[in-house]
Amino acid sequence: MIYARFGADSDVYVFSDGESIYCYGGNHDKQGPYEVLAKNPARMAGHLVSHRAAGDKVPESAIERLSRETAEQAKGSISTK
Repeated sequence: MIYARFGADSDVYVFSDGESIYCYGGNHDKQGPYEVLAKNPARMAGHLVSHRAAGDKVPESAIERLSRETAEQAKGSISTK
């Protein structure tokens, strides 16, 4: 699943392989091109907020989608692999 792609409104590429959520790009990441941040969307949403604080462009839709998934997980309606 793709949450954000590089483009005019995004300095980051964020995706999930079904197990983990990855973030690529931006000025915030210092650990290399791919950084596994979490197995849950709440952690990635927080990471994307920190990208914004560092001056990176992050689509609001990515943060909103991760926040919705966090709420769904809390209700037990989606897998938390």
